[in-house]
Amino acid sequence: MVENMNNIEKKPKIVEKTLDQLLNETESKITQGNEYYQTEKFRLGDGIIKIHFKLINQEIIMQMYDKKENERIPYLLSKSLYNPKTKDLFSEKQLDKFLPGGLAIVIAYKILQESGFDENVMKNQQLPF
Repeated sequence: MVENMNNIEKKPKIVEKTLDQLLNETESKITQGNEYYQTEKFRLGDGIIKIHFKLINQEIIMQMYDKKENERIPYLLSKSLYNPKTKDLFSEKQLDKFLPGGLAIVIAYKILQESGFDENVMKNQQLPF
């Protein structure tokens, strides 16, 4: 019985919050203006980076197809990746500076998957991933 009492005392305290507080916290985490952004973690060298992105739609995909093959991934990322420092989307020039080619492909592929586009369809469209 004493052993059970010790276990109860070691549990962390639960902080009670109202539903409004929880909703406000959640909203501030996932929205910037009227846009919804997801956050994914990717391994880069010895560290892990967080990438914030918004889902893309068919219109962006169609515009991406109009680009040359080597311009498709930068275009896709510039329409999706969010820069929390500037509170805006990254430009293609900014992306060239900090995203190595392989990581850019992985991130673009993840954005396509999360946006609901089938990987087999993407491969048939001759995208560079």
